[in-house]
Amino acid sequence: KTTDKLFKPFNKQTERIDLDYRVKTSNPEVRHIQVNAVVKYKNKKPAKSHGIIIDITAQKENEIELYEKNQELEQFARIVSHDLLTPLNSVIGFADLLKEKFASLPQSREFQYTNKILESSTRMKTLITELLEYSHIDGIKKLERIECNEIVEEVVTDLDSIVKKTDCKIKYDSLPVIEGCRINISRLFENLISNSIKFRKQNSTPEIVIKGRESANFFEFSVEDNGTGIGEDDINEIFKVFKRAENSEKVAGYGIGLAACKKIVNDHGGDIWVISTQGKGSTFYFTIKK
Repeated sequence: KTTDKLFKPFNKQTERIDLDYRVKTSNPEVRHIQVNAVVKYKNKKPAKSHGIIIDITAQKENEIELYEKNQELEQFARIVSHDLLTPLNSVIGFADLLKEKFASLPQSREFQYTNKILESSTRMKTLITELLEYSHIDGIKKLERIECNEIVEEVVTDLDSIVKKTDCKIKYDSLPVIEGCRINISRLFENLISNSIKFRKQNSTPEIVIKGRESANFFEFSVEDNGTGIGEDDINEIFKVFKRAENSEKVAGYGIGLAACKKIVNDHGGDIWVISTQGKGSTFYFTIKK
């Protein structure tokens, strides 16, 4: 395979070759080989070459094992989360009935205990639901043409209740058309927009500005808000599962939303980061590979 490519006629003076392929040894055993070489041509014929040939069998085996382990973990998370929700819904249902029974006695221990059961089980349900959604981000199975203006419009409509309640102002215009997984790109924008609304400043109208531009190899987007901002110590932690900023104690959630954003962006060959000033707001940037 390498030889075939080396001796193909090229019009260029220099050609770089990067190949991964399998070879069968006399054992017989299959080995994974990587070739990195530069070939110099003269009169369209190879005249000189230099490079390296590496046996990457162990690396490939580790990659396959890691992929299989990740698949097992995601499958485990889906099964456990789903199986936990069924009995939990029963607990919530019966606790709700008990709360109604003792509604006329709001100061009684029975009412207060029932209310605590209901609050705790509802928080657990939220956590399990978020974990289930995170485990469902399986990468890109099918690329679709996505009108980002259309996606953001749908997300804002879905968030209509909280948008109206907070009198949030959301501005966006002429966002790029990209290719990707529609449901995950929608989830990405929803998480970032709802996150900006959650971390709004008290007695202040939340404002969100969404921009997008096209570069040579990527589409770059930004979601800017005038919220509470993020401290320097939290900047590198907030994209990890269950990691939350110090100023998030009074905000509902379990630190899964931004981890999901990172997973979605990485699946699309991009990156995500944030620039923030505490007390002034944050701008989340992410890229999507063309």
